[in-house]
Amino acid sequence: MPISTDTAQWQENMHLAYMFENPDNQNHHYMGSHWDGFFDDLDDRMPSIVQNAENSKIRNEEPVAPIPFEPAFDLPRCRQLCYPDATNGYAYVIGVNKSDRSQFLASLYPLINAGALLEGTLEENDVIVWEGGFEAQINFPLGPASISFYDTGFYKNWPLYAAGERYTFRTIGIAYYAMRPEQMEMEIEVTDIQRRIYQIEPDQKTMTLSLKGMVSIVPVEGWDIDEFSIRGVVMAVEEYIALEFPGWILTMQVVRRGDDGFNLDVFVSKKAWESESDPKIGDDVEAKIWLQGELAKVF
Repeated sequence: MPISTDTAQWQENMHLAYMFENPDNQNHHYMGSHWDGFFDDLDDRMPSIVQNAENSKIRNEEPVAPIPFEPAFDLPRCRQLCYPDATNGYAYVIGVNKSDRSQFLASLYPLINAGALLEGTLEENDVIVWEGGFEAQINFPLGPASISFYDTGFYKNWPLYAAGERYTFRTIGIAYYAMRPEQMEMEIEVTDIQRRIYQIEPDQKTMTLSLKGMVSIVPVEGWDIDEFSIRGVVMAVEEYIALEFPGWILTMQVVRRGDDGFNLDVFVSKKAWESESDPKIGDDVEAKIWLQGELAKVF
């Protein structure tokens, strides 16, 4: 249950947390690309995928009630379905036209009910609602920085989001590709500080920097805000089947702060894995991923 003082304060904090995309800005969210780690023939598969929606399970049809607080605004109606079950598989966002109650497929994406827990506080404009009003991305703190992910439970949970409240989300990356890095060393120019620290001779102009154990998570320029280029060390490997595609969930350290850091779970299908031998603990791995998450706990 969210902590707050009264309805008026809650509604004000909701307004602060939300940012609505401007339809005139031509916002583009290429949901079809999220299947690249599973198969290359989405167009050929679409008829059977759409047909499976008739046999799918209902995930969400109504938003939760933020008792005792009323939400500060309303959003369009939709239904969230998933095949073959309600928590894993092909996820459908079905929009409902307000005028005649007709339904249409607003979005389709792979859903994986697994991942690492991420805890923090929502701030102003951290909930970014897409033009249709059915979907959103969450911007969430990660140490001194932040990451963004697609909220797979947005339609159900949107009345619970308010600035200043603490939440726990379960997040998982889905790899477009992943591999052991080919480049493990880099030649760099020697700086004056490095020359003093490492006692490098004056005539030595460059030095070799080892990239082994390097960790990073950065947005991919020109891509959506929930897509990242990551590099990290594999801390755990779990064989996993997502949809009907075998692969692994790699727990990777992608942020390091002293003795602490942040481990991100990433599903890598066998199709997306580009190295010859299977991934193992201790490997350096680089990948391009799409990050999704869903509310796990409200404080």
